[in-house]
Amino acid sequence: LYFVHAAKCGSRTTLGWMVLMNEFFLYEEKPHWFMPVPNKKDHAYSDIRRRVKKLSLPDNPEICFCIVRDPVKRFLSAYQNSHFMGYIKSVDQLINDWDNLMIEKPFLFQHFRSQTSFYGSNKFIYTHIFQHENMQEVKQFLEELSGKFLPDLKLQQSGKINTHSLTTKQEEW
Repeated sequence: LYFVHAAKCGSRTTLGWMVLMNEFFLYEEKPHWFMPVPNKKDHAYSDIRRRVKKLSLPDNPEICFCIVRDPVKRFLSAYQNSHFMGYIKSVDQLINDWDNLMIEKPFLFQHFRSQTSFYGSNKFIYTHIFQHENMQEVKQFLEELSGKFLPDLKLQQSGKINTHSLTTKQEEW
């Protein structure tokens, strides 16, 4: 099973489920790893990530999946996350100082780079491509593969969820 993930496309939640597929006891032993993160900056993402092997994608994987997201929604989520974490102060700063921010702050580059830079352009290597707005389908897929019932998770690192809108000028940029 290979999961190729891009920032802001449900990776935390999916990796959480993948850990629980093999080590479900962690859900009770380390409940703080699997809590939503509405008001804190860390929730053991590095602990979860260490438990999922990072493997190079083979030429012909038997099962390979990814999750794609509407680019505008992904951009807004990346902005919200970056703003919450203190990397940027405003959309204007992001737009006006884009080049410098992407060079000076690797966190921002990872969150704003294109999905195809993570996934590549050959969609035929994927046996399953899910839409971010249908994360329950990912959960059902992993449950079918593992034969285990997985809890509903929604792991994120964006802080309190706020709705951000772009001005017409910002959208045209």
